[in-house]
Amino acid sequence: MVGRCSHCCNLMSNRVDISDLEVGARIRYGDNDLATIKYIGEVDGHTGLYIGVEWDNPERGKHNGTVDGVKYFETSYPTSGSMIRPGKIAEFENMRTAIECRYMFDAILDNELLKATQRQIKASLFEFVSDNRTQDKESHRKELTTVSLPNSNINSAGDLSTFANLLVLDLTASLIPTWNVLADIVKQLPKLEHLDLTRNRLRLPTEEEIFELEKYFRHLKNINLRRCNLRQWSNVMHIARLWPDIEQISIAENSISFLQPPDTTKIFRNLKFLDIKGNPLNYFSEVLKLGNIKTLQTLYCIATHIETIQLPECDWNEYLDIFPSLEELNLNDNHLINQAMIFNELDKLKALSNLSITISDNIGYEETFTCAIGHIANLTVLNKKQINGTERRGAEYDIWKRYSVDWVKSKENNELRTNLLRRCRVYSKLIEKYGQPDDIVSTVPKVSKFVTLKLINGNTHQATIKRISRNITVLTLQQLVAKLLGDQKSNLKGTAVLKYVDNENNIVVDMDSLNKTLDYYSIQDGNSVIAEWK
Repeated sequence: MVGRCSHCCNLMSNRVDISDLEVGARIRYGDNDLATIKYIGEVDGHTGLYIGVEWDNPERGKHNGTVDGVKYFETSYPTSGSMIRPGKIAEFENMRTAIECRYMFDAILDNELLKATQRQIKASLFEFVSDNRTQDKESHRKELTTVSLPNSNINSAGDLSTFANLLVLDLTASLIPTWNVLADIVKQLPKLEHLDLTRNRLRLPTEEEIFELEKYFRHLKNINLRRCNLRQWSNVMHIARLWPDIEQISIAENSISFLQPPDTTKIFRNLKFLDIKGNPLNYFSEVLKLGNIKTLQTLYCIATHIETIQLPECDWNEYLDIFPSLEELNLNDNHLINQAMIFNELDKLKALSNLSITISDNIGYEETFTCAIGHIANLTVLNKKQINGTERRGAEYDIWKRYSVDWVKSKENNELRTNLLRRCRVYSKLIEKYGQPDDIVSTVPKVSKFVTLKLINGNTHQATIKRISRNITVLTLQQLVAKLLGDQKSNLKGTAVLKYVDNENNIVVDMDSLNKTLDYYSIQDGNSVIAEWK
């Protein structure tokens, strides 16, 4: 396999024939700009033929299809439209020609010209297949199983019968305009399983076209629709009827904000892998709308703007019936808050064993590791790392100790016990593993719920003494210090950085974990907290 080649890298480049252009066609223009033709004809006040296009890049154009007050076509964005001359539109090609050009089965250019081209660009871009190396070109075609044709000018199929053994096909950023054309390609490749359509813009098929074309896509297992400007989940569900038994699909980066439960009797009947990366969903409740996909094993929700996760209520010793087969969940690049609560919620998914999550700077890896493993009973892989038995025991034991006091307190109070098991679903199982915590709790001296601290403004040296609850977080203490000691006249801006001074042991500790309580830092009566504004 070799680099990009359209008619041998356009070394003998031709521009498109005007007669080949029609409304709805996809074009490549100038320096690799992609667009869809919306209008062909004259423009008032100007001479000659114009092509009205909507660019894939919505900022590439100048208007919305209106020129000098006259509306020629519609666009999806205010500045995605342009009127262009046809001179810089690249020539179309069919897929057979593109394959043979890229993989050099035939002498499209004579050997001397190809060698001269290599010398000119000082790189080996072409793989030469001479008669000495390949006596039977037809046999060589049949052996080909993977074809990659990104950024090609393909807009039709051609005769693909000699490539019938293809398994993988990459058509990233092609000029294929419709699913009809794609069906003409796919039906000639009966063994094709993996199809990459990243950055294509295929017109949505009609009901009649779905009925007619669906049979040609039945052998596909994996389809990639990343950055295809689908924009609405209803569009995904509509085209999914072309391949109802697909096993893997990516719809990453399609500007989809809202989801809907799919009818799994018609689509996604055998879906195992789904990638919705980069779609601005904002709420995990949108993701839950896909929970009726019973076969789904892997779900990528990377960078979907999710901040928290709340699943439906269920008893601590039960699992939800949503996502019943989901084993792997990827939540990387989401700014998740209150991760302990999130992990407890995820424990409601009975098959979840593999989780990926971005580590928060405020919480750190060790705390995230402990909370995730300690709260999700069936977790075996965290951030691609296999969890061994020692690590699981350590995390579970930490969680067992963390809730031990609450467990003992709830012994005679069913409401407290229920609330505890709602906050930590696995705790009853931890009791079975590590025993009752009564002995440990009874040996812990009782500590007042409040602590008296000296709060100091490190910039102005102003100080005050306050009695404060040990259960407040560092973030809350920051806000309190700003309110008590903030000096508007001194122009102190931003958030204060807190340092805890242990007077007895003469040490200073940075309080940089904003979600930790004061108890985490073992703060004692009479100690100081210094606030400094940087």
